[in-house]
Amino acid sequence: MEMIIKRACVGEALSAFVLVVKNYQKKGYLSDFLTWKGFLTIVMRFISHVWKMFSFRHGYGGCIIVAKEHGRVIGTVSVEFNPTHTPIDRLFKAQLATIRESSFVYIGSFATAPSYHCTRLSLRMLRHLWSLIQERTIEQGVCVVNPDHCKFYERFGFHTVSISEEMPGLSCAPAALMVIYRHEVML
Repeated sequence: MEMIIKRACVGEALSAFVLVVKNYQKKGYLSDFLTWKGFLTIVMRFISHVWKMFSFRHGYGGCIIVAKEHGRVIGTVSVEFNPTHTPIDRLFKAQLATIRESSFVYIGSFATAPSYHCTRLSLRMLRHLWSLIQERTIEQGVCVVNPDHCKFYERFGFHTVSISEEMPGLSCAPAALMVIYRHEVML
């Protein structure tokens, strides 16, 4: 069975959330469920994810993309078109003010199953995502990644704008704000 990449239905979006949480826990960015703080953090992230999932389903400016193989979600990424609020607003306020002067897309919640070749799967999801973005008149895309991953994204046209020691809501997670301009995409 071949891998498919598509917009997520409700069940797939919930599987995507679980994949993101597991990846963030494995990297030490999110606490385990066993502490109150960890439990509350994950519950708040789940509520936010469900809100996005349902608002996206009703056409309010975004979608969750999943990669599936053998009926299982093995990768995910979300996209929001011209969002008025993002999880990175406090961290990169000045940079986002400039970015918001033109149309943009926020790319987030990128995760792949550990048993899959991350680079190849990530590239396929980014290509699919960018085809959706091209349907609109979006001038630039922004995402936040671990600074260790900047070189990967730079190969496709992303530029590092700013780096922070810690991402709000995640423990021990450094953050690099990256931007890509429509005319510089190399996917």
